[in-house]
Amino acid sequence: MPELPSFHLLTCALIIGVVVYKLVINRDRPPTPGLRHLLLFLLWLAVSLALVAPESERLIVLVQPLPNTARLLCNHAQLLAVYHMVGIAYSTQSAKPPRTVFALLLASWAAMTTLMAFSSSDLTGTAMSRDIFTAAVSNPVLIAYGLVFFFYATGCIAVFVRMISRYARQCAPGLFRSGLRTIVAAAVFSALWGAWSALQPLLVLLFGLGPELRAPVDRVLSIFAVVLWLVGSTMAWWTELLGKASRHIAAYRGYRAINPLWTELTTALPRIALTSHSRLPRNVEFALYRRVIEIRDGDLALRPHVPPDLGAWVTESARRARVTDTRQLAVLLEASSIAAALVSWKAGHRWDKPFCVPHQVEPCVESETAWLASVSRAFASSPVVAEIRGRTAEELAVQKAR
Repeated sequence: MPELPSFHLLTCALIIGVVVYKLVINRDRPPTPGLRHLLLFLLWLAVSLALVAPESERLIVLVQPLPNTARLLCNHAQLLAVYHMVGIAYSTQSAKPPRTVFALLLASWAAMTTLMAFSSSDLTGTAMSRDIFTAAVSNPVLIAYGLVFFFYATGCIAVFVRMISRYARQCAPGLFRSGLRTIVAAAVFSALWGAWSALQPLLVLLFGLGPELRAPVDRVLSIFAVVLWLVGSTMAWWTELLGKASRHIAAYRGYRAINPLWTELTTALPRIALTSHSRLPRNVEFALYRRVIEIRDGDLALRPHVPPDLGAWVTESARRARVTDTRQLAVLLEASSIAAALVSWKAGHRWDKPFCVPHQVEPCVESETAWLASVSRAFASSPVVAEIRGRTAEELAVQKAR
C-alpha cells in the first residue's frame, strides 16, 4: 500500500491552494501591497513546511553541505514569512516595512547559518530535523540559534499584532473586521508555535520537559496557526460560499413546496409554462423565480372563473373549521380561489362578477415563495379548500339547470 503524504506536505498543498485561489480571483487587477505580502507570507510558510517534511528531509540530507540543512532552510523561510507579516501590518498605513526589519532579517539569517555551522560537532552528517532538539540540550550554540530565531520572529509578530489590532478596531463591523481579528489570533498561535520550537532546549534544561511532548504540542500549535491563517485570509470567500449554499437549499425547498400548485396550474393551462422541462434544473434559484411567475400568470388567467360568492363561502367554511388566524384565512382564501377557478374553468364557465382576491404579499421572490408554499399546502390538503371545490361544482350545476 503506498505511503500517504505527511502532515507537512498536506498542509503545504492546502496553503498553496489558497494562494492560487487568491491569484485567480485577483487576476484582472494588480495585487495591492497588503495582498502581495499576504500571498508571500503564505507561500514562504508553505515552503517552510515542505522543507521539514520527512520526504523532503530524506532527499536534502543526501546533498546537505552541513548537518540539519533542512531545519536551517525551514527557519530561514519562516523568518522571511514573518517579515512579510510586518509588510501586511504596514500596508494598512500605505507604507513599506522599515529597512531596519529587513536588515535584522539578513543579520538573523547570517547568525543562524554561522551558529548551525559551528554546531556540527554535535550533529552527524545525516542528522534530521528532529535531532537538533536532542543535541541542543547539551550545546549552547544551538540554544543561541533558537534564541536568534525566537527574538526576530516574536518581534515581527508583536508588531503585526499591535498594528492589525489597532486597524481592526477602526473598521466597521463585518466580515473584513472578523477576518482581521482571526488573523491576529493566527499570529498569536504562530508566536506560540515559534516559541515552542525555538525554546524547547531551554524548557528541557530548566523544567525537565519530556521529549515525548515535543511532537504533539508542535502539531497542535501548527494546526491552530495554519487553520486560523487560512480561515482569516479566506473568510469573505467561504462565508459567501456558505451563504450561496444556504440560498440554494432554501430555493430548492421552496421549489418543491410550490410544486403541487404549479403542477395543477400548468396541467390545466400549459401555455403559462415557460419551459417544457419538469426536472430540477441546475440553477434552482432561477427556476424558482420562473415558477413563481408561472403561478402568478395562471392565477391571473383564472380570475374570470372565480365564483362571486367565494369570500362568503370561505369565511363560512373556515368558521366551521375553527380557523381564526388572519394569515391562515388569507391563505385559505387564495388557495380556494384557485381551486374554485379551476373547477369553473374545466366546466367552461365564466362568472359575470368574479370575486377578486386581494394580493398583500411583499413583492420579492422570498416572500412570494413563502406565501405560495403555504397556499400550495392548503390547496393540496386543506378540508376548507376541498369543501369550496365541492360547493363550486354544486353552484355550477345550479347555473346549468337554469
